[in-house]
Amino acid sequence: MHRKVECRDVSIAVALTVAALLTGCAPAGEVHTRAWNQTLPVSERFVLVMGDQAVLDNETALVWHRFPDTSGSFTWGQAISGCWVSEFGGRLGWRLATIVELSTLIDRSQAPALPAGHPFVLNLPAPDVWSSTTTPGAPDQAQTMDIDGGFLGGSQKDGPVGLWRWCVRGGGGIEGQ
Repeated sequence: MHRKVECRDVSIAVALTVAALLTGCAPAGEVHTRAWNQTLPVSERFVLVMGDQAVLDNETALVWHRFPDTSGSFTWGQAISGCWVSEFGGRLGWRLATIVELSTLIDRSQAPALPAGHPFVLNLPAPDVWSSTTTPGAPDQAQTMDIDGGFLGGSQKDGPVGLWRWCVRGGGGIEGQ
């Protein structure tokens, strides 16, 4: 049975959503609203979660592995499937980050190119990190992010090249997966 939705109900829902997006404050009962309209200090932006195994980014509402996987030389497919089967922090639902999501972590004024005071544990110098994003015009390549310098790159999907995988939860990015 379908319920008739009154225009007033839709107007109220839209108004609450717009207010939450503009202010960064979620309506009562909501867990989190992205704070795209503001830049948070690192002390407020990043929160350790899942027994300090993961990091919640309050600017994007993404949850990142605190320790990017540096255990091997991964092809793009291995990086994607490794995130899919990850039970990091005791939870499933991980995926390889898109290039846009990786870029939200970048601060090129720092070396490595992550915000000063970030809570991630990295083995430096860091190689590039795989993204789930296929390089436009080159379907056999995926975009990568240089964590040391914050620069975009690319690599052959089928070649083990020593790239890290950095898994994420949340968001909607599934490019190439």
